[in-house]
Amino acid sequence: MTSLTQLSGLSHILPTLGARQEAVYQCIKAHGSATLFEVCAYMRVFPNEVSGRLTELADLELIRDSGQTRVNPRTHKPATVWVLAKPDDKQLEFGDAA
Repeated sequence: MTSLTQLSGLSHILPTLGARQEAVYQCIKAHGSATLFEVCAYMRVFPNEVSGRLTELADLELIRDSGQTRVNPRTHKPATVWVLAKPDDKQLEFGDAA
């Protein structure tokens, strides 16, 4: 059973999720493609702050794995390159998290 405390905490998270999803989407749109580490650099955030948003956007079929990777210069490991799933979309409406 969900407690009142959990619900009040959730109400603060949901609007942030929608805004963060939009910021990640707009970042990929502006750059044409991006990896997690590139999104983090552009947005000046930590990976744990946006990695879930990439997954959510992919689940919503707004972005997709390009099939390419780029090497993260810090870790020297390959990273997925994300692109818009439908680059012709003129405008998407982002609200509270899906």
